[in-house]
Amino acid sequence: MKNQPFEDLCAAEKYMVSMMKGAKNPKSKLDSMIFVIEFQGRLDGTLEAVNAMIHACDEVRKSILLRKVIAITLTLGNHINTGGEGNLASGFSLKALIELDNVSTDIVSV
Repeated sequence: MKNQPFEDLCAAEKYMVSMMKGAKNPKSKLDSMIFVIEFQGRLDGTLEAVNAMIHACDEVRKSILLRKVIAITLTLGNHINTGGEGNLASGFSLKALIELDNVSTDIVSV
């Protein structure tokens, strides 16, 4: 009769009671079980993000139009900074690219 309430429980409830009585640190064990269950979904999400980044890098690396824009930007920058003569720069910073957006807006509004 003492075991009757236990016998009335479903399998999941019996498992939880057993965990509470016999297991040392049941919270850690449940946390581990939850981690195992959620791991594959988290891994899939991370791999999807990594693959998107790899794809974006490939697109940037292969872009002919981007190369042309960068070459034109470098040529114009060298011309503006040296007056068409003198030491030519071999590159520019990403900050300079961001500032180009401001230049194009200023030119359009003039």
